[in-house]
Amino acid sequence: MRQKGSTVQIYWDLVVEFFVRAIADAPIESSPAEVAAGRNAAVERMLASNSAVVN
Repeated sequence: MRQKGSTVQIYWDLVVEFFVRAIADAPIESSPAEVAAGRNAAVERMLASNSAVVN
């Protein structure tokens, strides 16, 4: 378990927030396949522009 306020927890929360924001930017008023594709594309863009998240 990660200790609240620890460096690991802070980084964990930051990485999760990157994914949350990327997914939230994807369109949701489409077919399930289009929503999934939009979320995948949003995450790919986020990872491409934030290489530190990958590391």
